Amino acid sequence: MDRSIKTDNGGFTLIEMLLCLTIFAVVAAAAFGFMLTGAYSFNTVSDDVNLQLDSDVAMNHISQYMRNCNAGIAFSDNTLYLIGRDPEPSSGGSETYTAYIFQLKSDNGIYFTSAPAVPLSDDVFSCYFSAEDLLIRNAGDFRVTYLVNSDGSAAVGAKVEALFTRGGKGLPAYRTVALRNAPKIVTVS
Repeated sequence: MDRSIKTDNGGFTLIEMLLCLTIFAVVAAAAFGFMLTGAYSFNTVSDDVNLQLDSDVAMNHISQYMRNCNAGIAFSDNTLYLIGRDPEPSSGGSETYTAYIFQLKSDNGIYFTSAPAVPLSDDVFSCYFSAEDLLIRNAGDFRVTYLVNSDGSAAVGAKVEALFTRGGKGLPAYRTVALRNAPKIVTVS
């Protein structure tokens, strides 16, 4: 009886190795493609959500100050002025005013600041300011239109419009705000 068992311990052939490597490369390329697609989708959705959140924060901030404006409202040269009568008069007893200012600058950022406002006449205020607090980046086409009362002297509402952009996408945003105190439409110099 022949007790020897013939075994072939030659290993893989070159063809078998190449075939395995080719299959592995195809599977790895497909997995990498799925990973890239998933990462791109995540970044796109993340940018869209962040753009929406940033625009909501900016528009809510502007709307809050507009609702409480009580002495005057003006919009010119991409700058919104909301004049508020201060609760405490000056030491001489005269009324004092503060201007809350939202300005679209050339770097496409909307900036916010407040500054003293001095009445020059019934519907003209003087205000010196430097808007330095960035509210939102990548803004454009900032506009405000008034909804006026029957004689046209005061604003009972206002519509704020802006275009916010990020990652090549634009998000037009607008808010219509009821103005509680019907401020006068004024001029700021």
